[in-house]
Amino acid sequence: MPAAGTHVFKQTQFTHNGATYDVMAYQKPNDPRLYVIAELSGTAVLFTYADGSKASIVHYVEPMTAVSFRQATGNSAVDDLMATAEADVRRMI
Repeated sequence: MPAAGTHVFKQTQFTHNGATYDVMAYQKPNDPRLYVIAELSGTAVLFTYADGSKASIVHYVEPMTAVSFRQATGNSAVDDLMATAEADVRRMI
């Protein structure tokens, strides 16, 4: 789960390789950016890279960029980032 005080405003679930993942869109206190992260059992998903390093992936978009994106494409930048977070899990796990 994102840190205490964050505002989760959208959440979806999907199943992959027998595990249920959550993808959450949230805002941190005093930070206008819109963040998206994939989690498993309340913990950020750790991806293992070819060199053996591990890291979670947090996507974000600035609010004005999200507005411009919607005006230009008719799509939600947050929805697209949530789809990307799910695709990351499906591709890398």
